Amino acid sequence: MAKSLRSKFKRKMRSIARVKKEPKVLKKLDETLATTTKDELNAELNARKEAQMETDAAATAPATINLKTMKKADGSYPVWLSARKIKKAKHGAKKAAQPKKKKKGGKR
Repeated sequence: MAKSLRSKFKRKMRSIARVKKEPKVLKKLDETLATTTKDELNAELNARKEAQMETDAAATAPATINLKTMKKADGSYPVWLSARKIKKAKHGAKKAAQPKKKKKGGKR
């Protein structure tokens, strides 16, 4: 931030307001901490740990992506694949699924 007079004044006023509001903030913080019991905190921590373990297990599993169709095993596209690439992959899959037409032999 620049050191203009206006900036210095605003910074000074913010610090004064911070000091003024500090007792209220601390009181409110103490009240909120008192309302949450240790059991609730432990339950929340356990839930977070379980969720973290599930996401870790999912993240460590190797992603199986078919490079021809660019789809995952469940049929969805990976999140990092752009919409343009998805459209291109769909078009290629659709084109590959159609039977090839035989060329007609003409006079030469």
